[in-house]
This record gives sequence, C-alpha cells and structure tokens, in this order.
Amino acid sequence: MSLVKTLTQGVKWTALDSTCSAIIQLVRVFILTKLLSASDFGLMALVLIVTGFSQMFVDFGLSNAIIYKSKNSNEQLSTLYWINVMLGVFTCFIILIISYPIASFIFKEGRLNSILRIVSFTFAFNGFAVQYKALLSKKLEFRTLAQINIITPLIGFIVTIILAYKGYGVYSLVIGYMVENMLRGTLFITYGIKYHKPQWYFNIKEVNSYLQFGGYQLSERIITYFRQQGDNVLIGTFLSTETLGFYNLAKILVMKPVQLIRSVFNKMAFPVYSAIKDDKQLKFMALTVNKIVYLAIIPIMLLLIAFPDVVIYHFYGEKWMESLPYLQTLAILFSIRLFRATFGPLLLARGKAKQSFLFNLWFSLLVFMALAFGLQFSILHALYGLILMELFVFQAMNFKMILKPVLDFGAKDYLKAVLSSFLPLFFSAIITTITYQVFSKKTSLLINLGIYLSGLCIGIALFYILNRESVKNITTMLSKFKKEK
Repeated sequence: MSLVKTLTQGVKWTALDSTCSAIIQLVRVFILTKLLSASDFGLMALVLIVTGFSQMFVDFGLSNAIIYKSKNSNEQLSTLYWINVMLGVFTCFIILIISYPIASFIFKEGRLNSILRIVSFTFAFNGFAVQYKALLSKKLEFRTLAQINIITPLIGFIVTIILAYKGYGVYSLVIGYMVENMLRGTLFITYGIKYHKPQWYFNIKEVNSYLQFGGYQLSERIITYFRQQGDNVLIGTFLSTETLGFYNLAKILVMKPVQLIRSVFNKMAFPVYSAIKDDKQLKFMALTVNKIVYLAIIPIMLLLIAFPDVVIYHFYGEKWMESLPYLQTLAILFSIRLFRATFGPLLLARGKAKQSFLFNLWFSLLVFMALAFGLQFSILHALYGLILMELFVFQAMNFKMILKPVLDFGAKDYLKAVLSSFLPLFFSAIITTITYQVFSKKTSLLINLGIYLSGLCIGIALFYILNRESVKNITTMLSKFKKEK
C-alpha cells in the first residue's frame, strides 16, 4: 500500500475514531451537567491531573521509541515489555502512598484520597498493555485502533450515566473512567499480541538507546503535561473546586473539537512522518496536514468565539453561564495554538528527541509563569496573557526551533503559512461577532443561524483564496488515491 493510500485510509479511520470519541464525551457532559454538580466535575478534574501524570511513567516514552526505531528484535521488545510492567506496578504503589498527602496538603480535598486509591490499580494493569498499543501504531493498524477507541469510551459512557442516574455522584465518573481504561488495555493486548509474545528475557544493555530516547520523551511529556494542566492545577490549588468545575467545562467544549481534529492527524503523523525520508515530501505532507486541520476547525471555532452565550445556554443550561467568558477566551487561545501544534511531531519524526524536549521545556516554563502571574488577578487575565505570548513568543519559537531546521522554512515561508491559516478564521470571527452583537435578537434561531452561515462562508471563501495551491495539492492527492484504489 502506498504512503498516500495509507495516509488516506488512516485519516478515514482516525476521523471516525476521533469523531465518535468527541461526540460521546460531549453527549456525556451534556447529560451529566443535569445530574452532577460543578464540584463533582472539579474533583474529577483533579483526579485526572494525578492519573494523567502517573500514566506517563508507565509508558516512559518507550512507545514512541519503538515506533521510531525501524527494527525491533524480539529480545529488545521483551526487555521493554517487562520494564513497562514493572513501571506499572511501581506507579500503582507510589499512588497508594502519596494519595493522602496530595489530597490533604496540596488540593485540600478529603474525597480525593479514596478516589486515587481506587484508580491506582488501573496503572498496574496498563503496564501489560502499553507496548501493544505502540506496536499497533507502528504497523499502521489505524482501523483496529479506531475500533478499540470507539468501543471503550462508549461502554465507559454507559456505565457513567447509569451510576450518575442512580446517585453515585463523582464516583460515577471514577468507575466509568476505570472501566474504559481497563477494557481498552485488554483489547490492545488481544489485538497486538500477534506482533510480539514476550519472552522471559531481560537485558537492559540491549535497550539503552530506547531508554535514552524514552527518557527525553518522558521528560518532555512531564513538562508538556504540567503546561497543559497548569491552569487546572493552579485553579484547583488556590481557588475552589466549584470554580475549577466551571472553568473545566468551558475547556472541555473547546478542547474536544480541537482534539477531535488534531488527533485525526496526530495519531498518524508520527508513524507516517517517520516513514518519510524525503525532505520535500515531508514538507509537503506537513503543510497539507496544517491546511486541512485549519479548514476543519473554522466552523467549530467560529461558533465558540462568536456565539459563546448561545452554546453555553443550549448545551449546559442557564446555571452554567458562569463558564461563558472562559469559553470564548479559550477558543481564541487554542485557535492560535493549533497552528503550532500541527507541526509538533516533526522533531520526533527526525529523531530529534532532545530538541523536542528543550522546546517544550522553555515553552512550558513560560506558560506556567504566565499562568501563575495572571491568576493573581483573575482567570481571564491569565488567559489574555497566554494569548499574547502565543502570538509573539511561542510562534517565533516554533519557527526557530522546528520549522526552520526541519522543513528549511524561511521567514517568508513562515509568514505565508501563518497568514493563510490564521486569517480566514479570525477575519470571519471578527465580522460574525460584530454582526451578532449589533443585529441579532438573542432568542431568534433563524437570525443567529443566518449570521453564523454568512460568517462561515466568508471564512471558507477567504481560506480558498489564500490556499489555492494547497487545495489543488489535496485534490491531486485524493485523485491519486482513487486511481490506486
């Protein structure tokens, strides 16, 4: 199968995977906001901060090392497998020990202790499954991965809704999370074991290069994780779980569409980019992915930026309107950040794990400092600061540390890519927002729909004008795939 056909098939399955997962998550939140409190959502956000951080140690970055290496011997895979198993058991043990001080002294939330003890056992199990997910990705088994990632959230969703309806509160979220994760791990093992059956073999010297690559990956992921969850950590530490609940629900509405679109490509980007050895082909593929991602995000972000009050009211209900200013500001922030994120896998695809780590180190330190300073005034002040830094600092870092050395971008190339991606969305968002504020009758669905569709047409038309060459390349690529098919 050619690279184009593999990529197109991968897009189809990962798009289905990401779409179903996002829909399930949004429907789940829509229903649960009627059954649970803001405090319950805030508490679960704290649980996910701890569990998400812990899961990185189970993997230790070895999954990406396995994908990056062109060949993996059975002995190397066996050694790496038992390392993951030991890390899973060790992580479980550590969470059991530190759950009380985390709950009592950091977040000052007593219920967190018992919840962390319950979920800790999922990590011991995940140690047995993590390598098989990596092998399925390496073999470009996008169909299998998509099927697993559709089935498991659906079952977790059903369990969560049933328990919430029966009055289990935050524990409905916890048990649903555990069911989803353990079922996913079981299916990874079931489908991935055909690629490797671990032997009773262990030789640490044979996997030194994997551990070095994984060490940089782990360090980068820790830094990236604290950056991504820094807002939740600081809000959960210094403000109330209720405030965190309002903020986190707004963040979910923004992040789910972003993750949906970005994950369609990022799930494939690293293994596919790693398989591309020609620099010109890599540049073409990276720019193509960037354009497709931005074209796909225009309808969603336009809605969130121009109509935040309508979205909150109809999706969550009137009691959640406190989330409104967070929703609009986060939508602007992540629309800008998405441009840089689409190029993220390039450094790893070229084996530059150290450079990727250094980029994320500086980026994360700056984000955390901006959050810590801004939150002294308000959450919105912190978000405004991040928007300014994203525009004038992080985009420059992206050019200097990624696009220039990997894709041989010049200043004109970079400026052209930025403007052709940014302008359609933000120009249409400004026009639509002004029109909505001046002419809309807030209760008129037809008028609001007309304003939205007009703004969307402006954005798509401007995108086509600025990206005619990219649209032509995408059309050519799809035509080539149809002929091969």
